[in-house]
This record gives sequence, structure tokens and C-alpha cells, in this order.
Amino acid sequence: MDVTWMIFAHRIFEDLAAMLGMPGMPDFLTADEVREAYAAASGVELGDLTWHEVHAAVMWGVIYLRIAARQIHFGEIEAPEEPESVLYHRAMFAAMLDEVGA
Repeated sequence: MDVTWMIFAHRIFEDLAAMLGMPGMPDFLTADEVREAYAAASGVELGDLTWHEVHAAVMWGVIYLRIAARQIHFGEIEAPEEPESVLYHRAMFAAMLDEVGA
């Protein structure tokens, strides 16, 4: 789970960098690179991580929703008409759910 959290966190930051017009680091912490490094360091090959990747995406969604709830509570932002608009990884998350058939 920690492996997929790290991989997904980097994907989030890549998307944020793109939204801000910054170059990001697209060749850093790729899933294949992390798998290879994990196997080299531990001697254990990682299996299918799909469930854990989706779990990481859900957890990021929870974090974004809680941040927005706090911002609304303290008057930092107005409550959006569409609550899902605060999920900055919404497109990536939707694509991931489509990919796994959810």
C-alpha cells in the first residue's frame, strides 16, 4: 500500500505541476521504476497493485474533501455547487475507475 501511495502521490503532483504550467518530473517514480527498485532492494516481486492504486486514489479524494470542508468552515472558499469539483485528481480518478470497470 505504501508503494502505491507514493506512486499515486507523484501522479497527483505531476497533474498539479501541469495545471500550473510547470514541467514536473514525468520520468520520476514511475510504477515500473518503483517495482524494479522494490524488487532489487527486497528480493520480492510485487504482484498486481490495481486495488491498492484505486485505494490510494480514494484516500487522496478523502484528503481533498476534508481540506475543502475546512476551507469552507473557515470562510476561505465558498461551498461549491458541485462538491466533486474539489477533487483535483477527478479526471485521473474517473479514468482509473473506468479502467478497472468500476
